[in-house]
Amino acid sequence: MESYFTPQDVGPGMFKAAAVQMNCKLGDKKANMAKAEEFILEACEAGAKLVVLPELFATGNYNFKSDDLSELMYDRTTNFMKELASNNQVHIAGSFIERLGDDRRNTTILCGPGGVIGAYNKVFLWRGEVGTLARGNDFDVIETPLGIIGMLACYDIAFPEAGRSLGKKRANIIASGSAFFTQNTWDFATKARAYENSTYHIAANRVGSDTGRPYCGMSRIVDPMGKVLAEKVDGEGFVIADIDVDYAKKVRAEVGFFQEE
Repeated sequence: MESYFTPQDVGPGMFKAAAVQMNCKLGDKKANMAKAEEFILEACEAGAKLVVLPELFATGNYNFKSDDLSELMYDRTTNFMKELASNNQVHIAGSFIERLGDDRRNTTILCGPGGVIGAYNKVFLWRGEVGTLARGNDFDVIETPLGIIGMLACYDIAFPEAGRSLGKKRANIIASGSAFFTQNTWDFATKARAYENSTYHIAANRVGSDTGRPYCGMSRIVDPMGKVLAEKVDGEGFVIADIDVDYAKKVRAEVGFFQEE
């Protein structure tokens, strides 16, 4: 889709963002974190200030009824992300299964250089998650030096109301980590959630398989007019592109999807 607006070459709201695409070894946190760290560091060397990881990057999609791999909020996965964010002056979004009392939740956190600055509990649960994980009940945004960031997780992106909730709260960027199977749905939904909410969409997906079905990859960065700026169709690695928050604001004002403002 051609954009009606041309992003600025430079601007106070411009930075680079990356989406990591990786296979995960089921249940092997050490190996998965080592691989994620490699890609995060490479993205940072390329200039990324925001890095989004696939859903449950440290464990893969394990049996959620087991407590072997769930964690407290400030445990191994969070500490891993906090340390990398601090050491590299970057924002990192990633998810894990959080253990809170008797509940288990699919929780995405956003870490900045100073620590955890936001958390989101997945609202739209997928099959094996239903009846096992506690459902989130809100879509919050986080004000950061990079812009206003909202987070979604995998199946959430198939629901227009998820993105719209973030758009109504003036999100400039949607960060979504996924373990998504269906390529045609992914192709449509990642672009639609960006376009209909005048936001950038940083969409990181899995490759490989730990459920008997292959994940579809196609990690990408989409601009507020639904244009794919960068994409990795298959294989492991990351994609990176410029994010211009001022451009997102301009599109929001001129396209007019939020006429109640």
